[in-house]
Amino acid sequence: MTNQQVIILANTGALSATAHDLPAAEAYKLIPFKRAIRKALEEISKKQEEIPADDKADDLKAELMKEEITLDCKTMSFEAFHALAKENKSVPVFDGEGKLIGRFDPFTISEDALENVLWKAPEE
Repeated sequence: MTNQQVIILANTGALSATAHDLPAAEAYKLIPFKRAIRKALEEISKKQEEIPADDKADDLKAELMKEEITLDCKTMSFEAFHALAKENKSVPVFDGEGKLIGRFDPFTISEDALENVLWKAPEE
């Protein structure tokens, strides 16, 4: 997963996701996932602040977004992930002032990036 994918998850409402419809053992896996996203966002922010404001800043920021990271979380079954995505298909996202800016489907938008991070493919 890249830093850009972490930002997309955060901006599309993954941190506001709920897991009410999942079995408890699977729902629990959303908690460390959200913690890992928050931690990654903090690290991205710190790294962005360290980039000097010069003519190479844009290139350095672009490289930062492409950087591969590993989230410290456990995978859930695809069945549980599918239920999670269904439950969160219209997550409200608010701006810094609390104004609704839209509703998003964060897990479907990022399902490819989340394979082997939050969910694993069923064995055939």
